[in-house]
Amino acid sequence: MAVAKKELERVQSLISKAGVVSLQLVFKDLVGKPKNLLVPANLLKKVLDDGVGFDGCSISGFGNVNDSDKYLRPDVTSFVIVPSIIEPESPPLGRFDCDILNRDGTRFESDPRYVLKQALDRADSMGLKFFTGPEMEYFLFHERNTSIHKVLTDNAEYFDASPTDAGERVREGIVQVLGQVGITVEKAHHEVSPSQHEVNIQYEPAMRSAEHLALVKYVVKQVARSRNYYATFMPKPLNNQNRNALHIHMSLRDKRGRDVTGNAKSPDGLSPIGRAFVAGLLMRARDMCLITAATVNSYKAYVLHHEAPVHICWGLANRSAMVRIIHQHGKPGHIEYRSGDPSGSVYLAYAVILHAGLDGIERKIELPPPIEKNLYEVGSDLGIETLPLDFGEALRLARQSEFLRTALGEKTFETYLGIKSKEWEDYRVFVTEWERSRYL
Repeated sequence: MAVAKKELERVQSLISKAGVVSLQLVFKDLVGKPKNLLVPANLLKKVLDDGVGFDGCSISGFGNVNDSDKYLRPDVTSFVIVPSIIEPESPPLGRFDCDILNRDGTRFESDPRYVLKQALDRADSMGLKFFTGPEMEYFLFHERNTSIHKVLTDNAEYFDASPTDAGERVREGIVQVLGQVGITVEKAHHEVSPSQHEVNIQYEPAMRSAEHLALVKYVVKQVARSRNYYATFMPKPLNNQNRNALHIHMSLRDKRGRDVTGNAKSPDGLSPIGRAFVAGLLMRARDMCLITAATVNSYKAYVLHHEAPVHICWGLANRSAMVRIIHQHGKPGHIEYRSGDPSGSVYLAYAVILHAGLDGIERKIELPPPIEKNLYEVGSDLGIETLPLDFGEALRLARQSEFLRTALGEKTFETYLGIKSKEWEDYRVFVTEWERSRYL
């Protein structure tokens, strides 16, 4: 498992120049929660050669007490220097994204990175590379407090600027730090709802995009905290306001880097491969919803005629459709999946989305006509099937899905469903303030 000498020397040089004292080894659990441990920077070679052991049974879904030994293997290509945001005078961290290994050195099958890698390997076997460019929304509050009306930072609207937008300086800080860690921001702005913001990052190979999206979350929260704000990616923190969405732009490229899903000469901007890919997304939409909208709270936004796209269809300029094709005249189109949110594992979300699209290509699924009407107003009248409208329905559909079982792998599928079943049962029996105010 020894790392190449050239790569080791590259990282050592970066560490020396930046004055890094500690290395941050980062990984994610099955539901997307970030985990990390710190090791001294002078142990770099040993860490890269041997990995670092940890207790898997202490992390939900990562093992039992009789099979708990797991190891982190840093991905040397993921190394970045992360500045100390909360305490600028402190040394920066050297950050690695890590693979999770079993004690015999094999990949741990429920490592979300491994689940995505298997999906990417399937695409690679078809001569395809998967690229993604996410748009992620978040709210900035004054503090972490359940009395939401007390914590709004502004009453600004879409694209508003300072002084109406109180979070403008926070966004500037976020963009600055993301640039320092090698993430290219395409745009950042105030969103539609009060205190809501968005950051978009560039198209990249899907694995690197997933790593970067996790780092974006970290930077957003840290910069917000350094300015005495609290950032949240919770899908639906406010009543009567928009949700936090994760819109995923995507395309497939061949081995020479040419886009094969778009076609500039096509009226809809799609190639035959692109149409089949979108058809696969529609075909598997209900199966994969528990991954792309991963929490009980996600479904508070799945309301007919409002906010999140819930109708299983596609359109060209239609932001109320589940899938939208962004097609400028003279350019190939690319695909935007609009129904997801940032509450779960982006590795698993990318994996199931890719598997769904590849199913469409392999099965040569025919794409139905696009829908260009405002589905928030007329969706029910058109008789279009919808995504599950609550977590319980999403869980039931996932349990029955052979597609999801295959995409995640048997063990990961069962573990993930076990975690989510407990989440649903915890919520189902919990008495809320709404119930007390209505029935007490």
